Amino acid sequence: MGNMRVCTAGLPDRHEAGGVVQACFFLGTLVNVGGACECVCHPQGFLTAMKQEVSRKHAADRWALDDVVMTSEVTHPPKDFESLKEGPSEGVFVYGLYLDGCSWSTRENRMVDSEPKKLYNLLPVMFVTGVLVSV
Repeated sequence: MGNMRVCTAGLPDRHEAGGVVQACFFLGTLVNVGGACECVCHPQGFLTAMKQEVSRKHAADRWALDDVVMTSEVTHPPKDFESLKEGPSEGVFVYGLYLDGCSWSTRENRMVDSEPKKLYNLLPVMFVTGVLVSV
């Protein structure tokens, strides 16, 4: 996977061309997860790059990439994509993921059975970051 800055460099142009509907913030940079972006075609590379950036941010704490694991959570209270003005200080906000056969209860902050005859439900914005594994 190429450098994240290269991957995200053309996003404003793609957005103006009508592209970015589903997106996430990568360390303050908007990253398209719904279009033809290298980050989407190689999600494992995208998430590894996120772990690398979190590890670099904690270099003074001596975090090694091998000791960092990913953690994710649905934002609570749920955030709308439209309300996001900036990215998190570390990690990413991810938007545009769908649940198959269940839905997300914003009141209970958990997955619940979906409504009858509604197969796919949009998941609220998720926060994904790296944390140091406990040994």
